[in-house]
Order: sequence, then C-alpha cells, then structure tokens
Amino acid sequence: MKKGMVWKEHKKTVPNRLIVTEGSVTYKETGKSIALNKYDDLEIPLHIIHRPEANEDSLCFLIQV
Repeated sequence: MKKGMVWKEHKKTVPNRLIVTEGSVTYKETGKSIALNKYDDLEIPLHIIHRPEANEDSLCFLIQV
C-alpha cells in the first residue's frame, strides 16, 4: 500500500488476519481505530464493515485462517 492509500469499506465473511511486515497502517471500523506498525497483526472480525489506511508506504499480508 502506498502512503495515503485507503481501501474501500468492506466486510469479511471468513476469518482473516492482517499482518504488517513493513510500514504502518490504521485499521478503521465504526467508532474504532487501531494503529498497526511493522510486525503487528490483527484478527479482523467477521461481518464488520472496515477499511485499512496506509500511514506510510506499507507491505501487508491478509491471511484467511
């Protein structure tokens, strides 16, 4: 993700984990914002509308678990 990039809002129907391997992103859902930095990971809740935003150039992996 390039700095300033914002994914469109969406929701997951299968369990996923977002892993940041470079840079930093902010995970946003209604009323909640979580900063994720290099080597941080987050289990994304099912059926919740959310979007990640890149705070700087970042490399992330989304893994279905």
